[in-house]
Order: sequence, then structure tokens, then C-alpha cells
Amino acid sequence: MNFVNSLTYINTIAVTNTSTTFADSHAKRVGLYVVNNSNGNLFLRFGDDPATTSNYTIRLAAGSTYELPYQYFTGTMMGIWETKSDLAGSAQVTQILDK
Repeated sequence: MNFVNSLTYINTIAVTNTSTTFADSHAKRVGLYVVNNSNGNLFLRFGDDPATTSNYTIRLAAGSTYELPYQYFTGTMMGIWETKSDLAGSAQVTQILDK
């Protein structure tokens, strides 16, 4: 993968128990990383439909990182955290786009 001619966008998303857009659809996406910097499980869903704790693509444990395979999916990614009384933290989303 050639990152020399790429653009990188980093977003931080605070924990929420409402389905939230983690990455908008982008035809030039060549990479995407999600780091779960929270103390709870994060549920990610590929596509425009809301993520839920029972309808998701990937469950990302607290402290884990997910790396989207190279040019695997360019659509929207939604996310939601499990419901916990002491839920705290955030996720860091890094998108890599081809120029």
C-alpha cells in the first residue's frame, strides 16, 4: 500500500448508546482503522442502517483496534457502544484516502 499519495483524516467519537456514523461513504478510501479507547464493547456495522448490539458486522472489545482490509469497503460505517453504567472513553477513526 502506498501512503505517500494519500490523505489521512482522524476523528474522535465520544461513547454513545445511539448509533453514530463512524465513517462516511468514500469511493477513494484505501484504508480505515478504528481504535476503541473505551471501557466497553463497540459494535460496528457496514452500511447505512443503524448499528445495534444485536445487528452489527464487528464487535470491537475495549482497548482493541480494527483494521479494514485494503480497499475492502468504501461505504458508510456506523457504530454503537454497549450499555454500561460506567461507560467512558471514545474511539479514534482514521481514514486513508487515495488522492
